[in-house]
Amino acid sequence: MQKERRFNPNFGGNHRKSLVENLDESLKRLNMSYVDILYVHIFEYRTPIEEMMRSLDDVVRSGKVLYVAASDIPSWAFTRGNTIAELRGWSPFIGLQARYNLLDRTSEFDLQPACAELGAGIIPWGIIADGFLTGKYTKESTIDIKSGYRNQAIAGHFKHEQNWKILDEVVAISKEINRSPVQVSLNWIQQKPGVTSPLIGARTVSQLEENLKSLEFKLTPEQMKRLDDVSQPTGREVPFPYSM
Repeated sequence: MQKERRFNPNFGGNHRKSLVENLDESLKRLNMSYVDILYVHIFEYRTPIEEMMRSLDDVVRSGKVLYVAASDIPSWAFTRGNTIAELRGWSPFIGLQARYNLLDRTSEFDLQPACAELGAGIIPWGIIADGFLTGKYTKESTIDIKSGYRNQAIAGHFKHEQNWKILDEVVAISKEINRSPVQVSLNWIQQKPGVTSPLIGARTVSQLEENLKSLEFKLTPEQMKRLDDVSQPTGREVPFPYSM
């Protein structure tokens, strides 16, 4: 089956045939008649936005989907899709998944303002920066970059001195309030405007329990400011025209 998909020109993408077939296959595997939210995962630039939005509206009207959302999509495509949906009475995107953490706040420039303008929720992923913000790494840590993408990403974070300053502040606050760096990172993201439900990547029950404990407290305005200040994008991290 996987080999057939590999050479199937219609498999994958946001076009109608792929969207409908993959949704039906997913519902069958899950033994469900509908899903609450269907995400368009990654904008692939080939399918016209009108076709994508019409197809999404069709599956909503069919009863197989309650709401639609997007993941990893440019702000211009997200806003155009919702504008088309509004003009034609179709189902709009109600939320956007985007990478967002203390090391990467670039979504604050375009994606988050777009969501605020359109009334869509922000569902951040990558909150602990591939594990860098767990606090278990130091400058002396050895990373095997041949062991997978995650280690390659962590090794990339090692290269920037500013990332270590951010981690130092996260660890400092975690010690002050007797919480883990993971919980501090999660709590910071939970308090950012527009964020509705952060995505967590727990692999074990203990990790899940640790993540959920981030709901038991709230960073003070002073602590939030410290994290905001140390992680503030500067220089080439600020895209045009926001750098003007």
